[in-house]
Amino acid sequence: MEPNATTFLASCENNLFVNTATHYSACEKNQKTNWWFGIFLIIISTFNIAFTFVDVKGTFAPWLMSIPFLKTWFFWLPVVFPFVIGGFSILAAILASILTFSNFGEKSAKHQLAGIGYARLLREVKSRQCNCYSEEQNAEYIERFKSDWAEISKNAPLTDLDDRRKHGDDA
Repeated sequence: MEPNATTFLASCENNLFVNTATHYSACEKNQKTNWWFGIFLIIISTFNIAFTFVDVKGTFAPWLMSIPFLKTWFFWLPVVFPFVIGGFSILAAILASILTFSNFGEKSAKHQLAGIGYARLLREVKSRQCNCYSEEQNAEYIERFKSDWAEISKNAPLTDLDDRRKHGDDA
């Protein structure tokens, strides 16, 4: 017995749901990663710029060394401070490089577009299952459906298999 067009469309519903949910999830993960890297980079860079112009031996050290407790415990600060600032400069450069070359924002946008495309197909499949369309109309739609799905899949970035399983993929 050959399955009819409506049955075929219904069999695609779970895969469309998994694809939609997985791409939206990947979009959110990339946005959050981009956001946190950006915030951390801003904090490190601000700290670095603020303390780059501090003269430890002239401006900062007399005030610091006038407090007996700090003078006893932080006598090493004028020697170490330039290395700490250098370390923060290196860390800021590394974070900026990771943020630039990882393209979290671009990846997020691609996942969002894929999620939107799959969600559009999912809505269309659900609407075609409610007897609003005849079997002949559904059969005519299948070729366009397959073409749209192939186009979305071609442009969609890869998703994590564990994330797909979390959203119900049993493959």
